[in-house]
Amino acid sequence: SGDVPGRFQAVYHRAQAVVETGDLGAFDACLTELETIVERSGLPFQWWQVFMFRSWRHLLAGRAGDAEADSNALLDIGTRMGHPLTGAVFGAEFLHRCEQQGRLADIVEFAAQALAENPTLPAFRITLMNIYCELGRYDDCAALFDISYANRFTDFPFSINWMQAISQYADCAADLGRRDAAPRLYELLLPYASRFAFIACMDYGAVARPLGRLATLLGRFDDAETHLRAALAMHERMQAPYWIARTQLDLAELCLA
Repeated sequence: SGDVPGRFQAVYHRAQAVVETGDLGAFDACLTELETIVERSGLPFQWWQVFMFRSWRHLLAGRAGDAEADSNALLDIGTRMGHPLTGAVFGAEFLHRCEQQGRLADIVEFAAQALAENPTLPAFRITLMNIYCELGRYDDCAALFDISYANRFTDFPFSINWMQAISQYADCAADLGRRDAAPRLYELLLPYASRFAFIACMDYGAVARPLGRLATLLGRFDDAETHLRAALAMHERMQAPYWIARTQLDLAELCLA
């Protein structure tokens, strides 16, 4: 139709969809078109969206410094235009970088404070639960994990964040050795085994990776290897060094099991 802002939003949403299928080449093509449009339009909200995508793309490739620079640009332009999601997106990007750089101990108290201030929001609980798990604070992790386990993991809304949230529950279940929770989580994730868990500002890698860890926990070793090999292939195709390394460690865990 020639509606340039409309085309920008269409390409923006297509970019999210193609990442979920693991097609990083298509995402990069979308991002290039978004950059071309915004360089002509100069619209601040469009720049905000481009900075969000670029920050994530840099971090996926292991370029943490470039990711931080674009995240800071997002914070600056979002603050100046008063975008209400700026703080949440910037915080999510910061959390994602800390996780990949091994710096979660630096922010655990901030995450605990955020949950204390928002006790009814499951996203804050899942974030802190995952941080505790990554830091080896398994008792603290289990206390938060059990809240959703009691509800059969139905307390998190079926939204764009759902796949990543259930994947985080699956990883925590594997680390905690929760064979009681593993079948339900495996059942929830299995229909999305071919997907890449992506939210516009952060990701949680191939869904097949936590599925493989659950299968390892349940002693279903052939299924575990199938899932983990598929996850590794996706991460290698996407040239995602952090997720390649984690999946290789998961395969080593399977070998030990």
